[in-house]
Amino acid sequence: MNVDFKRFLITELSRMPFYHVSPNGISHTVKCPYCDDDSPKHGHFGIKIDVESDEPILYHCFRCNAGGMVTKQTLDDLHIDMPNDLLSQLTHSNKVYAKKNAVTDISIMPFEIPTINNSLSPSLLQAKSEYIANRIGLKLQYAEGAAYRIVFSFKDFIDYNKIDYLIDIDVKYLKYIEENYVGFLSLNKNFIIFRSFTNKGFSKGKGSSYLRYIKYVLDDKCPDKNNFFTIPTTFDIMSPDIVNVHISEGPFDILSVMANDIFIPDSNNLFFAVCGFGYASVLKNIVKLGACPMNLFIYADNDKTDSEIIRQIMNKKSGLRHYIKSLTMVRNAYPGEKDFGVTKDRITPSSKVMRKEKW
Repeated sequence: MNVDFKRFLITELSRMPFYHVSPNGISHTVKCPYCDDDSPKHGHFGIKIDVESDEPILYHCFRCNAGGMVTKQTLDDLHIDMPNDLLSQLTHSNKVYAKKNAVTDISIMPFEIPTINNSLSPSLLQAKSEYIANRIGLKLQYAEGAAYRIVFSFKDFIDYNKIDYLIDIDVKYLKYIEENYVGFLSLNKNFIIFRSFTNKGFSKGKGSSYLRYIKYVLDDKCPDKNNFFTIPTTFDIMSPDIVNVHISEGPFDILSVMANDIFIPDSNNLFFAVCGFGYASVLKNIVKLGACPMNLFIYADNDKTDSEIIRQIMNKKSGLRHYIKSLTMVRNAYPGEKDFGVTKDRITPSSKVMRKEKW
């Protein structure tokens, strides 16, 4: 494959202010063209360029979370003028990758989680906090919820973000959510996954059971339909250490894995919950964040087999094999437990490193 376009871009980036390159020569950092990247010492816009592979050029800003494949528009935004013949190579590379992996750009919505309680009564806030503490051992005040992407009050969230088009939302629906659910904001900040903490809540109609989970879409015009959850953490693309990616089924599982320090290497850790999304789809988006190659840790529910999960990730159509350095399956072997969404005293981690020939 002709990689002249990659070498050209590396040369152009090296001339930019605050340019930095990782020891392996793959991760390049400059100032971000999309946010207020005003650091006096370094940029936050990471660009992954692997000359030795046929993967596309990926970018990710570690301040505003913009991410995707580098296209002509990205080059224009960086004020880089690439010759037409090299631009054709770039476009062809992107088309081949997109067709093979069906990956879309990550679109981060502008919604934020408030840190001041205006709506919840002290008793209701205490009930939600105690539910989380009793469930996984994580004790949080209202203001600390944002650090974990936890939405204690949907009403506060709506008011804080001035979401006017939700003013006409069914009052009864909003009241049910406020009194019976705790929310988790997705990576793209466009979905809130609500989990009932009272064993009751909103139902679809008369005679139907309550909804244990509610997925609420904040803006249906957002092009990014991924609803998976991540705990806000940072990883260093300049570090020679491989990124450790931890993935579970649901938000409580991955929060417990992180908060209870279950099988966590010392540095460069990212935490995700698939929330009903496929493992492969989530991993493709993680790749677009620049977190590759990766050591992958899957915290699997005990009702799913290793082979079932590996088939999702490692089939040839996914195109993910060469991004994964190692794969470890981790399960909770504590008697009677099926996952990690419990307190530390009820977790007995059992790990198995999967041999590459099993992939």
